[in-house]
Amino acid sequence: MKPSTLVKYNYEDLPEDWKEKNANPFSGVRFIFIGETQNMKGHASCISLSDNKIYIFDIDNIKKATEEEM
Repeated sequence: MKPSTLVKYNYEDLPEDWKEKNANPFSGVRFIFIGETQNMKGHASCISLSDNKIYIFDIDNIKKATEEEM
């Protein structure tokens, strides 16, 4: 994934037993992917478009937003 890509939290691919106990904390929130976090291999730095905060996610927990989601 290239920096400046619009991404979303990948809640759909989380384990079903986890989703039964936890709501999506980022429902409807879109992020701008900055890049892989330095000194934290496998983690992504992203900026939220709703509150301009920086979040760090496992790289597997984000995915590119579709045209409809943009």
